[in-house]
Amino acid sequence: MTVHAKTQHPHETPHYHHWPLAGVLFLFVLWLGVFSVHDPATWIYIRTGADILARRALPLSDTFSYTVWGQAWTTDSWLSDVLFRHLDQSAPWALPALKCVVAAAAFALLLPVNPASPLTAAGVLALAAVSAWPGLVETPGIFDFILLALLVRVLRPKRKFGWAMVAQVGIIELLWSNLHGSAAFLGLWLVGLKVVKTSLHAGREDRLRFGALLAAAFSGLALNPHGPAVVTQMFSGIPPMDAWPPLSAWLNLYVLFVLAGAAACWICLQEEFFLSLSAATLLFVSWLVPSWRPLYALAAAPVITLALAHFFQPLKDKPIRVLKLALVLAGMLALHWYAIYVPLGQARGYGSRAWDGAVNFLRSNGVNGRMFNEVGSGDALAAMSGRQVFVDSRVGLYGPA
Repeated sequence: MTVHAKTQHPHETPHYHHWPLAGVLFLFVLWLGVFSVHDPATWIYIRTGADILARRALPLSDTFSYTVWGQAWTTDSWLSDVLFRHLDQSAPWALPALKCVVAAAAFALLLPVNPASPLTAAGVLALAAVSAWPGLVETPGIFDFILLALLVRVLRPKRKFGWAMVAQVGIIELLWSNLHGSAAFLGLWLVGLKVVKTSLHAGREDRLRFGALLAAAFSGLALNPHGPAVVTQMFSGIPPMDAWPPLSAWLNLYVLFVLAGAAACWICLQEEFFLSLSAATLLFVSWLVPSWRPLYALAAAPVITLALAHFFQPLKDKPIRVLKLALVLAGMLALHWYAIYVPLGQARGYGSRAWDGAVNFLRSNGVNGRMFNEVGSGDALAAMSGRQVFVDSRVGLYGPA
């Protein structure tokens, strides 16, 4: 068996691209997104985007439901809401296509983090994508994947300080705070980890320079309509993932990534302080907030790959091996289609036509008055009919009752 000559440790090798493997991984995650579930909450973001465009202002109170009408409510994802509204109006496939491309790009971006073992990295990232399938939906959380990946690509390399890095960090955090503000604090935390690690071995002048990274991240976070207060929405109003439970409470890919990720963080902590603590942070948060579990899988994949390099010699990424990996991924995709998409893909949510008939009936017959509906249908009826509903999926507004 042919292996790479052992020259540099994977922690010390620079990032470089493996385009064939990156293409295979990109297509794999893209098709996972195509054969994914759909979230009813997407309709609320679309309706919110429509209201923002109509009023040229963010909502300050609820107008979607007659049961909580007038209660204080706003959005932390105004830019996503407006974008979703435009895409929904342009074509029925536009928003799902954006979701698929964003998710696929996020996983492919992390492939070069371990260039010494690209085949292993591609395999682990593919497993992470399968584990993350509940998060591959048309909600603002889809942007967390690519923004996290971009921030890792900017901060992880062990390189000298540069003002271009400051600008990149500021732009990423600015986008994050406006696309999905409640998760943008994660970016500020990751930059803080980078600054702390760098400051331990730097002189006073370098510490001040790297402090500019933290200032840029905070400025980007603050430049949203809510300012720094947007982080207060981190744990409020987050819908649970009870709609998509795992096949087994203990035997599932998330638990596998919890165990492997925890071990990898311990093994790589000294060489990969930034990556290890980033994954450990998301591991902790994912236990508290299940909707963050897909993002943890993405963050854990590079650390797991680097930890495996301590025990296994990396194989050369020969064309035949890339082809074999592509065949394995095709089999995984077929298994996902059979086990996930077939039983769950037709569930009511954005992209399904389950409510078109009901909405057309209400409009054509001039039905008036208050409607009673269950939670899953409230989002679609609020957006598609424009009428007030009894209840929708905004858990933080309605409460558990």
